[in-house]
Amino acid sequence: MRRRFYQGLRFKLLLISLTLLAIPWAGYRYVIETESFLRASQEEVLLGRAELIANQLSQSSNLPTIPADPQNPVSMLYAHRLTQPILLDGYTDDWRTLLEQKRYFRSSETDPEAAAFSLLMGIYEGDLYLMLQIKDDTVIYPSPTGNRIDEGDHLRIALIGDDGEIANFQVSTAAPGWVTAEPLAGAPRQPLIRGEWQETKTGYNLELRIPHSLFKQRLSLALFDRDGEADGTLATIASTSGLMHPESLAFVVTSYEDVETLLAGFVYQESRIRVINRQRWIIGQNGRLTPGRTPNTQHKGLLTGILNLILPLPDSDFLDDQEYAARLDGPEIRQALLGNPAVHRRRAGDASTVVLSAAYPIKGNSRVIGAVIMEQTTQRILTMQQQALKEVFQITLILFLITGGLLLGFATLLTGRIRRLHNQVEDAVSPDGRILHSLRHEKTADEIGDLGRSFSSVLERLQEYNRYLEAMASRLSHEFRTPLAMVKSSLENLQHDEDPAARTRYLSRATEGIDRLTLILDRMREATRLEQTLQQAEKTPLDLVELVRVMRNNYAVTYPEVTIEARLPDNPVVINAAPELIVQALDKLVSNAVDFHLSGTSLTLAVTQETVDRVRLSVINQGPPLPETMQRHLFDSMVSVRPHAGDQTHLGLGLYLVRLIGEFHQGCASAENLKSGDGVSVSLVLAANP
Repeated sequence: MRRRFYQGLRFKLLLISLTLLAIPWAGYRYVIETESFLRASQEEVLLGRAELIANQLSQSSNLPTIPADPQNPVSMLYAHRLTQPILLDGYTDDWRTLLEQKRYFRSSETDPEAAAFSLLMGIYEGDLYLMLQIKDDTVIYPSPTGNRIDEGDHLRIALIGDDGEIANFQVSTAAPGWVTAEPLAGAPRQPLIRGEWQETKTGYNLELRIPHSLFKQRLSLALFDRDGEADGTLATIASTSGLMHPESLAFVVTSYEDVETLLAGFVYQESRIRVINRQRWIIGQNGRLTPGRTPNTQHKGLLTGILNLILPLPDSDFLDDQEYAARLDGPEIRQALLGNPAVHRRRAGDASTVVLSAAYPIKGNSRVIGAVIMEQTTQRILTMQQQALKEVFQITLILFLITGGLLLGFATLLTGRIRRLHNQVEDAVSPDGRILHSLRHEKTADEIGDLGRSFSSVLERLQEYNRYLEAMASRLSHEFRTPLAMVKSSLENLQHDEDPAARTRYLSRATEGIDRLTLILDRMREATRLEQTLQQAEKTPLDLVELVRVMRNNYAVTYPEVTIEARLPDNPVVINAAPELIVQALDKLVSNAVDFHLSGTSLTLAVTQETVDRVRLSVINQGPPLPETMQRHLFDSMVSVRPHAGDQTHLGLGLYLVRLIGEFHQGCASAENLKSGDGVSVSLVLAANP
């Protein structure tokens, strides 16, 4: 019957080869653990770098003075450090990257019609740039011929003058376009604050530049929104802070050149350093975050696509939502401002990039005056992780293909050998169970070779057993034929002969034939009974030397015509055996030796300790040697080398019983001619502790 592929050995070996899938799983677990270790190492490195910079800032005499914590956070404004000057055109193109950082100011939080504006501030080479986006449904312009300076919508700017007093400026215009701030009381006439007034769909934009000579770190802006006619009567005011006193002006925070100069000495690849004050405003920064993608990950492919599903990586132009932030917040920052170094992971704006942030406090005069924030993405680690997993998967795929192919080929080879062995066994046995021929002996030393040799040995033994059964039938037929013929002829003669003496003789011969039949049956029954006894026999410690010494004396009485000698060691030889079985086997060996010994020669009983766990019990007699063809089969059942002369019946069961007893004691029986050629040694090899 031809079996299906999934039922065969090859399919099972292919299933076993699926265990190779444990390699990528183990590799994945290893890479994950490695990632955790690398992240922990990255945290320690970042925190160490932040500590180094914080210590430098603590010892620096150029660290700017940071004002005390204000009660109102609105009283502090932030000016971003610009990389190039702003084109004053009233449009937000130059402010595009900072638009998300603008701050909102309203005159009323509950009135939707209240004056409101958003503010962005930047510094370039000391000049302060302002971008105000004013929401106003109706823009009121003052009359060109009017003489009141507060007519129409306008912006009031309050600065600290050279004398420490407030200097006020007003920005107003009769029409959109270029504007110049009008100095009010206490304000210098030169230099001027200029900019562009540009109307929008929701109101108007006001873009201004304040010269660095006028800017002294304090500033206040107030928007006057006229809702009625330009007569100065109705106006709502939205301001950044108070305008009346120098202390009420907002403090403008920006990144300080001294701090950034110090930070420029710490250049770390793919890292960003920020310094914040007590109010969490950024006063210095250096570097920027980059994803750290290696060129190898840019190559596309099926495996890369699968790995991107498992471990997605952000694009190289990932969104950094805090790149232009003016004020920072986070659990690590709050801890650092309390004096405790901390590390925190956060998601960037695209939610696929993880940013590691380490914060370390800056201490001065025994208190925390700010913190250093060291940031770096974990993208390089993720890239290394994906690259490692990619290599693991590639190696696993190659190994799986190679190993699967080798296993399939090896399984094909094995199944071919097994199929050939199967066919040989089928051909060696006929349908009726007869052994037609022996198998070809396998030369290979593996298990299939052992199986083939075992099959060959089994078939040979079955063939021998069949011959034994055939010989036993022939021998039993021969053994039964003579006594049956004796009985039959005696009964026939008894029937026709009237002579009393002859009739007595015929009856005696018939009885003799019946006795011979009974003897044959008794000996066969003895063999069967011994096999049953072997199943129930119990082994006990037995001194074989003492047993042979006692039995030698018994045999001297039983066979007075034979001289029986004993060749025994001086020390006891103790084995674990059934004494009655050993005695029975020794009886068979001695009886057989007495029958074959030459008259006038002696028999020798010998015990030899061959090894630690093997003992040999031998019976040696002088007499005719064994035929070469019979030495292997002497201990088989129904085998006898006695000549069929005389009236005594011999079925060849005695030495067969000896063999059974030897096998019961995990030993064997053997017979060999003496080297001198004038006798035979029959031995029973026993295990010392079977």
